[in-house]
Amino acid sequence: GKALSLDGLSGRLEVPHATSLSPVNAITIELWVKPRSEPNCDGNNNYRLLLGKGNLNGAYSLVLEEDRSFQARVRVAPGMHYDLRSNGVAPLGQWTHVVVQYDAASGTMVFRLNGVETAR
Repeated sequence: GKALSLDGLSGRLEVPHATSLSPVNAITIELWVKPRSEPNCDGNNNYRLLLGKGNLNGAYSLVLEEDRSFQARVRVAPGMHYDLRSNGVAPLGQWTHVVVQYDAASGTMVFRLNGVETAR
């Protein structure tokens, strides 16, 4: 098909800015991930930025942590972020469906891995 495949080391895709990429009231981030090897390759903090608007301290981001769990972050006010850890991991060599939702009105952030809520 037309899926994007990145090597996990240096590959990346940049998308031109559009108003729709700057949500105000809510956001849903959804993607499929299939880790082929452990992100923890040395003694350093080996997270992998999967998606971000403004990198880690921007409007929102999603990272694969070195233990293969996920962490999402959304900016809720200037200098203030909410973050949530998935409490579940992506198995090596298997596809994992990752969904993160944030609703500003309720302040609720939810992680779902393969359709199962793993953190709120």
